[in-house]
Amino acid sequence: MNRMLASTFSLSAAVLALIGGASAQTPLTAAPVLPSAAIIVRVGFQDADTLYNQGVDAYTKGDIAGAVAKFQAAIAKRPAFTDAHFNLGISLADSGKPEEAIKEFTWVITKTPPAPKGKLADSYHLRGRAYVALKQSDKALADFKQALTVKPDLTEVLLDEAAAYYIGQQYDAAITDYTKYVTANPKADPGIYNNRGLAYLAKSSSSKAEADLRAAIADFDKFVTADPAKNFDGYLNRGDAYAGLKAYDKAIADYTAYLAKKPNDAYALGARARANMEMKKYPDAVKDYTSLTSAAPNDVNARINLGIAQGLAGDSAAAIATFNRVVGNPPKASDKVALSARAQAYVNMQDWTNAVKDYDLLVKLDPKESTAYFNRAVANTKLKNYDKAAADFQAYLQTNPKEPAKAHLGLGTAYMEMKKYPEAVDAFSKYIALDPKDATGLYNRGAAYYNVWNGAGASAKKDPATKGIADLTAYLKTAPTDKKVVADANKLIAEMALDGGYDPKKALDDAIAANPKDPDPLVNRGVYFMKMNPPAYDKAIADFTAAAAISPKDATVLYNRAIAYVGKKDWKNVIADTNAALAIKPDYTDALVTRGDANYNTKTYAAAIADYKQFAALSKDPKDKAYGLSQLANASAANKDFQSAVDAMTQYIAAAPTEPNGLRLRGGYYLTLKKYDEAIKDITDFLAKPPVAGAKPEDVTASKAAGYFIRGVAYVNKEEFEKGGADFEQALATKPDPDYAKQGAQAYGKLAAKTLDADPMKAAGHYAKAIALYDKEIAARGAKPTRDLADAYFNKGVMLEAKYKADESAENLKQAVEAYAKYLEVGKMATPPITDAADVQKQIDALKAKIAEL
Repeated sequence: MNRMLASTFSLSAAVLALIGGASAQTPLTAAPVLPSAAIIVRVGFQDADTLYNQGVDAYTKGDIAGAVAKFQAAIAKRPAFTDAHFNLGISLADSGKPEEAIKEFTWVITKTPPAPKGKLADSYHLRGRAYVALKQSDKALADFKQALTVKPDLTEVLLDEAAAYYIGQQYDAAITDYTKYVTANPKADPGIYNNRGLAYLAKSSSSKAEADLRAAIADFDKFVTADPAKNFDGYLNRGDAYAGLKAYDKAIADYTAYLAKKPNDAYALGARARANMEMKKYPDAVKDYTSLTSAAPNDVNARINLGIAQGLAGDSAAAIATFNRVVGNPPKASDKVALSARAQAYVNMQDWTNAVKDYDLLVKLDPKESTAYFNRAVANTKLKNYDKAAADFQAYLQTNPKEPAKAHLGLGTAYMEMKKYPEAVDAFSKYIALDPKDATGLYNRGAAYYNVWNGAGASAKKDPATKGIADLTAYLKTAPTDKKVVADANKLIAEMALDGGYDPKKALDDAIAANPKDPDPLVNRGVYFMKMNPPAYDKAIADFTAAAAISPKDATVLYNRAIAYVGKKDWKNVIADTNAALAIKPDYTDALVTRGDANYNTKTYAAAIADYKQFAALSKDPKDKAYGLSQLANASAANKDFQSAVDAMTQYIAAAPTEPNGLRLRGGYYLTLKKYDEAIKDITDFLAKPPVAGAKPEDVTASKAAGYFIRGVAYVNKEEFEKGGADFEQALATKPDPDYAKQGAQAYGKLAAKTLDADPMKAAGHYAKAIALYDKEIAARGAKPTRDLADAYFNKGVMLEAKYKADESAENLKQAVEAYAKYLEVGKMATPPITDAADVQKQIDALKAKIAEL
């Protein structure tokens, strides 16, 4: 029951994170054992009855093995001896033989004629418990539900069902069952409230809902109040709930009350220590961790957390002494946390040399320990070892960094000190991209550009000056309060103004005014207009047009104007400009793909296909080639040439093997070509692949649902209706869609019709699935009266009539009448309305007559 406090280190401060260990919460209160009356005594003169009664006597005396033997002997005499089977199941369960017990309870459940309701309910209940013992929670839950269906007042089942839900982490269901139980049993054991509280508490870990934590507290209140001396575990659980609400003062009070009963409880000491840490009561946390290290002297984590608390309490020397007791010489892999914490303590003492030594040890233990590289880089910066600092920042960036922005900032600073100004510009640019809100990045990059400008020759001064002025001007607009920094920025701008302007727009305007015949400033200003938010496409087009008039053979100018037309979705001019650019530069791949996209958007698919083919053939970048192939496949499919679409998508799949949607799309093409086996294989492979990193969850869900649907259609076309129905159900479960439900219902309906003559009961099960799916379709279509909704009711009625042929249950016909009636009600209001109302009414009347005869 120990939870530890670990830490994440940076050089500014120790950042604490709670790491959960084993749960300290009290176990669920067990469901009550069935009353002894479950062993039914029957007096008789036959040998089987005598053996049965002997079994009951043995069980009553605690001789479970003897009871098993007697009940088995009774069954051997009379195989259909229901009570003997039932009590043998109880005895086998008590003997730790749940598999054998299940067989006996199953016998009672499935016997003909059926067992009495009470015994049937108990059999489901007890079989459910046996399934729990086998960790087969789905079967257990099904049995518990059946027990309650047979005998709703058997509320004890709710406790077993709740416990199974809890174990399966289905906390809402567990809470519902506990609530039903206490509602039915107002004087329930207070432990039930504790159990429900634990369910609320466990649920809160994922829901993050304050309401769940408050509900848990209310239940723990009832548990503790019932008998504070006996139920003191409730203080611990309530303390955890208060901690979840960040009501750490109340959590501490509860942990203290619990510790009054169990003063050496490691978990409670750790929990109270964590709460004290959260409240920044570091001396109190030190006391708790000190007690914890005494109570659990071998708990390394407790000692590490003690050191962290000592450091935060301002006693870094004590923290280092504590960590010295943990860290080996040489340190082992298991010493990483303590070693990192000791390094942080040296940082807090500004002992940079010893901090570097500890980070050296960390890197040696684990060359992928990214935080150690970062912290060592900062320490080396403090020691003015800039080359080592730069190497460490680079190593950090290559080892899954959590704060890449700060690393680029530190790297840029190190490069500045090393006078590597172009490298500093690159590092600060990356920092700005990652943290655009921090104006410091603009100042630093502006200063780096200044140093590039200052060391450049006359012909190379304009670019760094313009960029440096732009950065520093943008920085000054943030109105920093540091007067020295403001003065320095203005000084740098004033010096660089000789080679540029104060901002990009002004510089561009001035350049164009000074030399109207130079196309480059016009092109650059056009790009500037396109990058505005929102983009000023018309102004950009005007500048590109002016540049094209000056330099009519410049394909780049025409391409840029085409991109501006793309922004306006003016596909006609996009095609005209890309045609002109390609006439000048036939291998201009960017123009090719842009024209292909324009042709695709205007549904000129043959032209789009030609462009995408040429683009894919010319592209050297694998991503560009993959894009061209995917668009080629899409255009071919849009052009109804599905074999060509398959061929192109096959090439795309080879070019982009980690992109799963190519398989889904090709599967759809195969389906259209009626190549069902190929479609099924592609979709199966697609569903087995992980989604692309960074994909939107809603896109992944929609894609998977479409995959299941395609495979379902393929299976149905192969008359493998059961597989098809299962896929439609999976599509529906993945993304609710009435058409998925409808297709699934039709599949199961066809399967049922196929099996009706050979196995009517099996067919009845398939019809039941079809009916359930029509119900889901109806629910998904909503209340608006449409022909689709009316048809769903009609189809449901057809399935119900068909199910009657399989199981001859009059209830099917009654429900069919209701479904047809809803068809008439909805269909008459639909647009257009139904035209077969009279025929359907005759069908309803005929069914009513048939029901009356049954």
